[in-house]
Amino acid sequence: MTGRDETERLNNIPVWEVGAWLGLGLPKFGSTRCPFPDHEDKSPSFSIDKSGFRWKCFGCDKHGGSIDLVKHFLGCNFFDAKKWLSRSSSGFVPDRGSSANSRPTLAQTASEASCIDRLPDTEILGAFLEMCRMQPCAMTYLKTRAFTSNTIASFSLGYINSAFAVVGKLIGAYGFERVSKSGLLASNATPDKVRTSLWDNSILVPFMERDQIVYLQARAISPCSGVSRWRNLTGKPRPIFNADALSKDSREIWICEGVFDTISAAQLGHDCIGILGVSTNLDEKQITLMKNKLVRIVLDWDDMGQKKAKSLERLLTRFGVFAVISPQPLEGVKDLNEYLVERSRKK
Repeated sequence: MTGRDETERLNNIPVWEVGAWLGLGLPKFGSTRCPFPDHEDKSPSFSIDKSGFRWKCFGCDKHGGSIDLVKHFLGCNFFDAKKWLSRSSSGFVPDRGSSANSRPTLAQTASEASCIDRLPDTEILGAFLEMCRMQPCAMTYLKTRAFTSNTIASFSLGYINSAFAVVGKLIGAYGFERVSKSGLLASNATPDKVRTSLWDNSILVPFMERDQIVYLQARAISPCSGVSRWRNLTGKPRPIFNADALSKDSREIWICEGVFDTISAAQLGHDCIGILGVSTNLDEKQITLMKNKLVRIVLDWDDMGQKKAKSLERLLTRFGVFAVISPQPLEGVKDLNEYLVERSRKK
């Protein structure tokens, strides 16, 4: 088979099927929120055409077929994306009725993928956070979101003043290749032209699991127009936020949408986890930890958030987990952080 034939074969795999292998919940056709880490899509801008083989995001202007979906989601080049998809689809015969569950998961195929090392480099991520301590300007911004000093400290939030300077120190200590594999560099970065995945003037949010940093996300305080406020590590799977809350001996757990809503729920006194957008799915291990708990689904009170809430409710019910969708607590608020802000104003 020629390279062109292989490209054609891979692009004849339905987009939703490839999305399932990447851990994304994409429809067979129609619109949904953009799944890419560098695009915080507040409306359904990502569209799969009726054939099921082509997609386009009208928000970030990316488009293509199944190979391009892998390329943009993993943050690798076309040839590495093609290699990943070729290995993941070995023996696959395109069939619109096939089940995504019959294919290997991203975790199962990641060890074979040469384009990316998906395990977190906890040492480098920890060093990055250590050099990005909280600053007064960031504290001022977080106070506008109604977060208290104790809440900010409990989540070890930091502030990125100069990502380039911090990454430069890490490259000097650990080498370009290792820092690149950590996800702190953009996919087009080179030793001669260093580009960072996380940007300056941003709140830095560490994702902790068993006292280790497994992921970093950054929220720009003053984002440029048309640019996503949230930045993610290049090519790393986005875990749930505050995952250790699942292991607590509590009778109730909240599922929130995004980091700030999760922090808001914690400040309100609830054990909680956060999913990073409506395309995020829970795995079986996480769902098992929810058994014998009441699960409150507190996602954004908009069409896409409530659609995802109903999907989560159905999923958890199938696993025997008792879940309820929380209604909008105050007229006009779109998410839990807005509710926290309004609540703090009325005190």
